[in-house]
Amino acid sequence: GGVMVTIGPGSDLTTLSQTIEIEFTYSKQTVSVYNTFQDSVITGGVETIFDAQGPTPMMRGAEFRGFPNGGFYDIDVREGGITMTLKNNTAASDLVLPADRFDRYYFTFSDVQVMNAKVVSTQHLVASAKALPSNYVVGAGDVFKTGIPVPVSLNNGGVMVTIGPGSDLTTLLQTIEIEFTLSSSNGQATTTTTTIATPPTPTTTTTEPTTITTATPTTAAPPTPQPSRVNTLVPTKIDDTPPPPPRKTCGKVCKRIHK
Repeated sequence: GGVMVTIGPGSDLTTLSQTIEIEFTYSKQTVSVYNTFQDSVITGGVETIFDAQGPTPMMRGAEFRGFPNGGFYDIDVREGGITMTLKNNTAASDLVLPADRFDRYYFTFSDVQVMNAKVVSTQHLVASAKALPSNYVVGAGDVFKTGIPVPVSLNNGGVMVTIGPGSDLTTLLQTIEIEFTLSSSNGQATTTTTTIATPPTPTTTTTEPTTITTATPTTAAPPTPQPSRVNTLVPTKIDDTPPPPPRKTCGKVCKRIHK
C-alpha cells in the first residue's frame, strides 16, 4: 500500500516554488474481519463462513471495500468506531432478510481488546453490536466450501455486528454506525504531512569587471618568545679568576740534569 498523488488537467506550472501539501495517516494497529451467513434453508440453520479479509492496517478511509464477496459493504474501521456503507445489493438472495436469516461480521484487532460495543445509527438495516471476550471462537462451518480455516479463534476478542431478519437492503449508501471502547492500545495512528515542492526559480548571474587591488605587504613583528619546558638552557658561569703567575725556571738542578 501507499499514497498516490495525481496532478491532473488544468494544473498551472508557471509559478515556480509552489507546493502541494499531502496529509496521510498510518498506524501499527491492524484489523481483520470475518463474515458468516446463517439461514434456515440455505445453510440448514448452520452458521457458515462466507468471507474473510485482513489483517489490514487501520488507516483513514475504508479498510475493506466491497466486503463480503459480492461487493456489499465498504467498511471503515477506526479506533472507537466502525462505519458500514451498503454499496451493492445485486448479490443478495433477498432484498429484505426473511426470518431466521443472519448476516454476521466479526472484527478483531492486533493488539487491543474491546470492552463494549453498540450500534448508534442505522437506516433500514436491523443491526446490533456486541463486544467479544479474548479467545472467542467463531464456531462456523464451511457449507459454501470457501476453504477458509474454521473455526476461527479471536485471540483479542473483538466486535460482532449482526444484521438480522427484517433488514431492507433496497436503499444503497445507507450506513450502520457502531461505537466501541478499547481496553488498551499500542498502535497509535500518526498523521504525517508530505510536501512536494517545485524546483526553485533559477537565477541569472551577471558578471561584473573585477578590480584587483594589491595590498602593501606588512612586516610582521617577531613572535614573543614563550616559556617552554622543552630544551631549556642552563646559563653557564664564566670563571674570571686570573691565572697563576709563571713558575721560576730551575737553576743549578737543571744544569746538572742537562750537562
